[in-house]
Amino acid sequence: MVMIWTLTELVQLFDIATKVLVIAGGGFTAWQYHQTIVTARIERTFEYVETLSRGRDAESRLAITTELLNRQRQLRALHEGKLSPNDARQVHTNTVRFLVRDSRDGRGLALEIDTIANLFQEVQICIEHSLCEAEVAQAFLGETGRNYWNNFEPHFMEQRAMIPDYGAGLERFVKALPKP
Repeated sequence: MVMIWTLTELVQLFDIATKVLVIAGGGFTAWQYHQTIVTARIERTFEYVETLSRGRDAESRLAITTELLNRQRQLRALHEGKLSPNDARQVHTNTVRFLVRDSRDGRGLALEIDTIANLFQEVQICIEHSLCEAEVAQAFLGETGRNYWNNFEPHFMEQRAMIPDYGAGLERFVKALPKP
């Protein structure tokens, strides 16, 4: 059996096919646009990952890491369970105060800690404004951020007496991380 289409039926069929193709094309274009935005956010996030590995940020990380390694014995005592929670908190706070103010022959680490905190402030703002990809930032910067927050939280809290949102970007970044 051979189907014979009338001209009206062919026009209607063509009209339906055109609408389906236009809708499908629009959907594909929207998908491509979304992928372009995601790609741009990922690239912007990697700029922050790279920033932490070069220049002043890398120098700051090296100075902080060196001093933490120099104080390894003191810091290890905090986690060995030999101190009461209050004593451990006090030793931690005193160690951080020393690192921030007096380590490195009196130069301290305040500037270096500020540098890292500012980087995480920028990353968090970037995430909050959907300019960076949160999952990528967390995957590549999460442990670093968590370590800085855990090590220097007493410093951030003391500074908030003068600057209420000091370290807030780092804190929000760390709180948004999946639990270890």
